[in-house]
Amino acid sequence: MVIDFDLLPGDQGQRQSQVPGPRARVDLQLTGFGLPPVYGWSAVLEYDPNLLRLVDGSFAPSGFIPGLIPLVDAKPGRVEVGGASFSKRVAQGDGDLGSLGFETLDGFGGEAAVIPLL
Repeated sequence: MVIDFDLLPGDQGQRQSQVPGPRARVDLQLTGFGLPPVYGWSAVLEYDPNLLRLVDGSFAPSGFIPGLIPLVDAKPGRVEVGGASFSKRVAQGDGDLGSLGFETLDGFGGEAAVIPLL
């Protein structure tokens, strides 16, 4: 799985985003590669809660897995996103999994990281 800051379909390889300063929203897309047949997925992302805040309700699953029911477990500095589907149709290969947004906080000084834990 990779994080891409370009929300167009597919991975454009944009691993960094320019942010003007505090109180700016940054959206990112999660993309999977070489996935076996799946009915769901999950990813854990860590970030500095002094610099970033997950925007409530910002997680949007893609249509890669038909009928995916989104699941979010958010705590300061850590969020698990993903979902599961009860559809009989599976997804496999490469595809966009979903997107979510963060807001920079007053302590933001120009750089912060969102790290996927594998």
